[in-house]
This record gives sequence, C-alpha cells and structure tokens, in this order.
Amino acid sequence: MDLPFGLTALGLLRFTAQVGLALMGASGLWGMVFARQASRGPEGDREGARGITHMLVRISLIGFALFFLAWLIGVFVVFPSTVNAHEGITIRDIPREHIQQGVAASIPFVALTTIVVIAGLILYRRHRDTFLRYAREYFMSQFILVSGLMFFGVFSGGLGSTQFYYFFHGWHSIFTVGTVIVVDLLYMGTLASDAMRRMLYRFFPWLSKSIWIGLGIDQLNNIHLYSQHNWQDAQFLMTQIVVGIIIVNGTLLSGRMNEALIALIREDGTVEHFNAKTERITGLSGAISLTSWLTITFIDYFSLTIGPLLFFGVWAAVVFMLFSSRKPADKILGRFLAPAATVT
Repeated sequence: MDLPFGLTALGLLRFTAQVGLALMGASGLWGMVFARQASRGPEGDREGARGITHMLVRISLIGFALFFLAWLIGVFVVFPSTVNAHEGITIRDIPREHIQQGVAASIPFVALTTIVVIAGLILYRRHRDTFLRYAREYFMSQFILVSGLMFFGVFSGGLGSTQFYYFFHGWHSIFTVGTVIVVDLLYMGTLASDAMRRMLYRFFPWLSKSIWIGLGIDQLNNIHLYSQHNWQDAQFLMTQIVVGIIIVNGTLLSGRMNEALIALIREDGTVEHFNAKTERITGLSGAISLTSWLTITFIDYFSLTIGPLLFFGVWAAVVFMLFSSRKPADKILGRFLAPAATVT
C-alpha cells in the first residue's frame, strides 16, 4: 500500500524491523561488555554493571518485539516487484529474488532468535541470579544471531562482494543507530543510581568510538558509489547533509561530553549531575544524533517525493520533540528499565 510522499506500508515495516534488529544487536554487543564487568570487573564496579545488565535485557526485549512484530506482519514475506534500498549513500534496486532468497535463508535465524529470547526471559524472570551468571553468553548468542539475520536478510545466493555489501550496509546499524538508542536509554535510565552512572560514564568514550566505527564501516562499504551517483539527486544530497550534521555534532560535542561526564565522578564514588545549561546542551546533542541516525535508516526504504524544506522541517520537528520530552522520558524510562536494579 502506497502512502503520501513516497512512503509505503512495506517500507515502514522494514524500517521497524531494522531498528529492532539494530537495538537487539547493540544490546547484545554492550550486554557482553557490562555482563563481564558484573562478574569479573573490580568489586566496586560490579553492582553498577549488574544494574546496567538488567537494563540491557529490557532494551533487547524492546528490540525483539519491534523486529518480530514487523516480521510477522510481513516485512520479509510480502514483497513488491522491486524493493528500493538506500545503500548508505545512494538509491539502488535490490532484485526481488535476493529478497526472496533472504527470507528463506533467515527463517532458521528468526526461529533460533525467538527460542533464545524466550528461554532467556523465562530464566531471567524465575532464576535471575543464574541468568546473570550466564548473561554474557546470552548476549553473545543474541549478537551472533542478529548478525546472521542481517547477513541473510537480503541474500544474493552466494558469498561474493554483493552479499558482503548487503551485510555491512545493515550490520553497521548495530554500531550506529542501535548504539545511539542504547546510549540514550541507558543515560536516562541510570540517572537515579550513582553506581550505574559511575560505570556507564567510564564507558562513554568506547560507546562513542563504536558509533564512529559504524559510520566508517558504512562509508567504506559505499565509497565506490560516489563516482557512480548523480549528485543532483535531491534525496542523495539531503542524506549527505544529515551525515554532515552527524559528523559535526559528534566532532564538536561527543568528546567534550565524554570528558564532562567522567569529571562528574567524585573520589568518594558519588556522581554529580550536570547543571541545567550543560544538561540542555547534552539533551540537544543527543536529540540531534538520534534523529539524524533514525533519519538515515528511515530513508533506506523509500524514494521520497518531498523537497528539502519539508524534509528538514520534519527533521527539526523531531529534534524539538525529543529534546522537549526529555524530562518526562527520564521518569518513564527510569521506572521501566531499572525496576530490578536497586543499586545506588
């Protein structure tokens, strides 16, 4: 079903599935890190890491729900004759047979992922201490299965350059949009706990590096297309502007914010809060980053028929909405993500 402005119902489903997979993959990646800290890290850091591990279990369930719901509705089952995909920097047609072959190849991964998630959830609810002992293995299996889903989501029928091109185009989203969402959720969900904030802020530089690595993977994966693309294509140019915004935002603010967050940790283990001005700057930077990465992911699945004015008007409106809803979101997410984490 076609919608206004070049949107399609199928494209919306595919976007939802991709965001869900990216969120699951990022939760798996960082779940491995914090689960290890919870069991093998310094004694003073274990409680904070344990609380963050609890939160990542919940975040990964959100990702799974988004992916699985979209998948069930038909995002990888009902296809048009040609599916448009934005390959990082350009629009190209993916052959229908590659999508169909991807459906067949990814079914085992969908089944295994569902089993792992349900089994993990049952263990988490009934035997939490046992789950936490094996949390690293749980998150590792989740990360591997999500990577498999991304590898075979679109399948060319072989393991040549085309297949790896498809794979890295999807896989980078674990390090980019997935990690950006995880960072935002963890930041808001840990505000009431010094132990979790102390642990999280020390890892912020690594989280930021992951986003830069993901951007590098995407650009390297598509660099050969620059010489082939029509630079007068409006959607292509709008996408490049958004990429530029991400780079400028990250260059100007991410490093400084990481240093400022680490500086909040006192010698006695307590953690200060930003003043109102710095908190607003942090919130605005986060809203710009999240909106921009979601925008790039969103337009992967559409050939938009809107002009730059409306495009960036919607982008700015989403930034404003995310920024202005920060405080109520803090309270809601704090209750949802960390009810089991009683660390202080």
